Amino acid sequence: MSRNTPDARLSWLPFTLAVLSLIGSVLFVLMFLFEVPDNGPYRFGSAYQVVAAIGSVLSALLVVELSRKATRSTLAWTLVILLAAALMLNAVSALLFLAKSIDSGLSILGSAVVLLLQGVWMFWVNRRLGAEGVFPRLLATWGWLIGAGLVVGLLLAGIGLTFPQLSIPELLLLGPGIFIAGGVWVVWPVWYVLLGVRMRRGTPTPKRTTKVGATAVRKATAADAATRGRRKA
Repeated sequence: MSRNTPDARLSWLPFTLAVLSLIGSVLFVLMFLFEVPDNGPYRFGSAYQVVAAIGSVLSALLVVELSRKATRSTLAWTLVILLAAALMLNAVSALLFLAKSIDSGLSILGSAVVLLLQGVWMFWVNRRLGAEGVFPRLLATWGWLIGAGLVVGLLLAGIGLTFPQLSIPELLLLGPGIFIAGGVWVVWPVWYVLLGVRMRRGTPTPKRTTKVGATAVRKATAADAATRGRRKA
């Protein structure tokens, strides 16, 4: 398949996001290991915010591009618009946090909401494009499992935080939630690489037939059968 297709030309997006995701994960871990215990200076933290801002903008572009290939209901399209807008706002939030112009709690809450929306979108778009034959089974399954893991992990962690600190309910919910969401975060770059390879090779046309198309096919078939019947007569 030609590498000059629109998908092939945009394959740099997921590859770049894979690299940014890996860099961001490393910076995030280094920040917590060396900067958080001493309460700064946050050099790794600042670099992480820059990477997060760039990644959010590129993710918004990828969300719109992939969603265009899927059959969308009004609700699904609302999710796409909402997520793309939230990702752009998340990029602005990261830069404002870097400039110390926004409260850290508000920035963290915003990022968590964006991740939750991304989880829902990942589940939907991978299931949809997998069913329509656009994504191969491995790519689609890997993607919707990431989405499900994000949603479950974040919800468990969020519910756990509503309980008193170090209480049994908090530990039983927060611990597994962080473990699931963190595990998903680690393997997410693999999905980006698989997607980049797929886009570089070119994605096939979705295997779907619209109601109008199906009606036209039925009418053409009926007309052809009637013509053949008259010829026999």
